[in-house]
Amino acid sequence: MSSRTESKECRSIIKALKSGLVPGDGIDRIVVGREDTLRQLKLDLNDVSEGSSGFKFYAGDYGSGKTFMCSLARNEAWKQDFVVSCVNIDARELPMNRMETVYSKIISGVRTKDHKNVPAFDFILQEWLFKLETKVQKENNLNPMNNEDREKIGNYIAQEINEQLENIRHFDSSLANAIRGYYEAVRTQNKEIEISALGWIKGEANISPKHKLKFNVKGGVNKDNALNFLKSINQLMVNIGYKGMLIIFDELELIRNVRHDLRSAAFENIRYLCDLTAKEELPNCYFIFAGTEDLYQDEVKGIPSYQALHARIKSDNSFLKGKVKDIRAPLVYLDNFDEQRLVEVSNKVIKAHELAYEWDSKGRITLWVIEKLINRVANKFGKISSVPRGYLKSFVDLLDITEQNKDFDPEKDFINNDRLENEFLEIEEIEKKEAQLVEF
Repeated sequence: MSSRTESKECRSIIKALKSGLVPGDGIDRIVVGREDTLRQLKLDLNDVSEGSSGFKFYAGDYGSGKTFMCSLARNEAWKQDFVVSCVNIDARELPMNRMETVYSKIISGVRTKDHKNVPAFDFILQEWLFKLETKVQKENNLNPMNNEDREKIGNYIAQEINEQLENIRHFDSSLANAIRGYYEAVRTQNKEIEISALGWIKGEANISPKHKLKFNVKGGVNKDNALNFLKSINQLMVNIGYKGMLIIFDELELIRNVRHDLRSAAFENIRYLCDLTAKEELPNCYFIFAGTEDLYQDEVKGIPSYQALHARIKSDNSFLKGKVKDIRAPLVYLDNFDEQRLVEVSNKVIKAHELAYEWDSKGRITLWVIEKLINRVANKFGKISSVPRGYLKSFVDLLDITEQNKDFDPEKDFINNDRLENEFLEIEEIEKKEAQLVEF
């Protein structure tokens, strides 16, 4: 990585932390206390890239770094040429009880390393069809500029789509029809049918029956065919050259807020996904589920209330929690932040800040300053683990102030800097309200 690129990446990290957000690119620069978990994840993804499958559950209190861990996983998957879909649970829109909705959210959430910030499924499908076109033209010596050859290319592409999808177990012919219809619409520049065919493939509802006739499908994605479609789409990714799919469900604890019947259906769908991966029926696919500890411990509304799922992920050595770690277990508890970890992450943020703005903090941002800032958090709220985001936000503010004001001496002026202290109070109140809303 060039120094210019490195500097830009570090500025992106600092800007995210200053806004109280989890950084995107370069997040591994500030990893603390997750090294073993990340190492195991890399091994898991390597196995998945070779045709295996798997799943992992992460548990932790608010502020323990679940979203951070999910972001680490996403970035590592992109490094290994995986397609990634991050699905945020919403108790109103996605309680996980309808598999067809789960499928649609997964496809809509698809991102790649080249398309990190925009829906990427359209690009992936076009990439696959382009590769088929190139293959057909080369093998049959056809010229796309020739009208007669262009018609032949279309026919060959239709055959290729069928052949490639028919190799997939539990193949659904309607998916092949829709993909052929999409390709034909693109080829003939029929934008209306192109949009409808693509929407149907992605599981969108309310596609016009008139348009469905154009690409020879009936109905739509439903609970009976949703997983078959997911298998087929995942295999397409692999056929194109991606290593597989990483699918992340964050804030899983929100399932606890829905009705009992919907909650049970949601837990059953999660169990089914886990069983499919355990039986290697979803090759090249890895699932991550992240939620608060209450999700895994609440016997009334949490996973323990649905024994079929609970039995899949609970550990017989749960009585050892807090004494030993088993990062290969289906369920991994993420340790809370403590003072030592905040010091470690502070030092990493300092390095990123120095690279971002080309300055030297030596002699100005000392261990005393860091510990003083940490103690303010601990003394105010009594629990460091609940405010790492607020701490890092204010720490970046302190770095910015120090770097921009040459006469500012953190050791002398820090005690009287009430603005930083007020920010702690504001951030903590916001986080408390967010937690209360989620619990409600």
